[in-house]
Amino acid sequence: STTTGFQLTGIDMYPDEIKLLIVIGMSIGGATFSTVGGIKMRRFLIVLKSIYWEIERSLKPRSLIITKKLGGEELSTSEMISALIYTVLFIIIQLLLTILLHIVLVASGIKVKLVDSLFEVTSALSVVGLSVGITSQQLPILGKLILIIAMYLGRLEMAPLFIIVGEISRRKARIL
Repeated sequence: STTTGFQLTGIDMYPDEIKLLIVIGMSIGGATFSTVGGIKMRRFLIVLKSIYWEIERSLKPRSLIITKKLGGEELSTSEMISALIYTVLFIIIQLLLTILLHIVLVASGIKVKLVDSLFEVTSALSVVGLSVGITSQQLPILGKLILIIAMYLGRLEMAPLFIIVGEISRRKARIL
C-alpha cells in the first residue's frame, strides 16, 4: 500500500492466481494525488460507474436524465472521457510492454511465465517496486530498458505520451 517495494517473501513462489490479484491491485493503484501509481481509485471508479450508467441508460426510457455523480460531485463528460482514455491507454501499454518483455526474456533463454512478465511490468508501470525476481542484474539490457520506460510512464502518469500525441495531432491539423 506504500509502493516502497518492501517484500518479506519471494513473490515468485506465490500461485499465479495470487500474482494476478496483486497485478489487479497494482494496476488500480491508490488515491488521487498520492505517490502510488496505477490508474488511481478515482479514475477506476469513474470507469466503473460509467459502465453502470451506460447499462442503466440502455434499460431506462430515453427521456430519463441520469445525474452522473461520484461522491456527491457531478462529473462532466470530459472528466469521464479522460478517465476512460487514461484507463484504456494504461491497459494497452501494460499489455504491450508485457509482451515485449516476455519476448526479450524468452529470446534471451530465460524461462519465465507470462504472468511473471505481467507482474514485473505492472509493478514498474504502477511504480510499486515489487518483483518476482525478473528484475535483477542478469536481466538483459533490452529488458531493463522496457522496465525503465514503464517506470518513467508510470511516474509521470503518461503525461509525455499525451503531449506527444497532442503535438502530432496539432501538426496534422495544420497540414490539412
